[in-house]
Amino acid sequence: GSGDHPLLFALNGAKSVDTFDISCFAYVMLALKNAAIRNGVYDLYLNMLREFNQQPKIAQTSSYKQLAPYCDPKAVRAVHNNADYDIVRPNSLVHGNALTADEFAKLSQKEPLPSSFVQTDLADLPKKLDKSYDQMYFSNILEYNPDTDRTIDLVRDLKPFVNKNGTIMLQVSVYFIGEEYKRFEQLRRAIADWARVDVVRNRRIQDMCLVHVK
Repeated sequence: GSGDHPLLFALNGAKSVDTFDISCFAYVMLALKNAAIRNGVYDLYLNMLREFNQQPKIAQTSSYKQLAPYCDPKAVRAVHNNADYDIVRPNSLVHGNALTADEFAKLSQKEPLPSSFVQTDLADLPKKLDKSYDQMYFSNILEYNPDTDRTIDLVRDLKPFVNKNGTIMLQVSVYFIGEEYKRFEQLRRAIADWARVDVVRNRRIQDMCLVHVK
């Protein structure tokens, strides 16, 4: 979600959030959105989205230059080390998904959200974890890993890192739900001894498989 998910969890009361992605550019976008929030200027945040859509090599944009002093130095280094590459996909930052002015103001008034970023692919994620969570959220990742057995193995590998009564949330695009739904039914049967699996259907937006650890 290019950093949107951690911000939405913060808006809804999360005390800390750890994030992961196979691309360091996901961290760059999270760091820049956090920088915009710390800067506290909503128009700068919106202008960042507009400019990055038009110029995905973001190092040359006025928004990036304004936000860099507020940004995590690791993200700044990543931008300059990859100055010749598109940091975002052109026209991919949808304004309909942007924070509202009220949401932005609420986050600006909060203490900075404790968070960390791990650069890893999905298969190696369990090896990188060292604590347990109330919720784990995976957005549109399983679509790139369509093997049922691998999905079941992944969920089993994640079990030790989910607190009792915690949830693993597996979100998928509506365009894939036919095959995904078959996989989720197999997942339900495979882990019935330690988890309850619910599938929430929403054809207007996206569908979600919820694995509730008993």
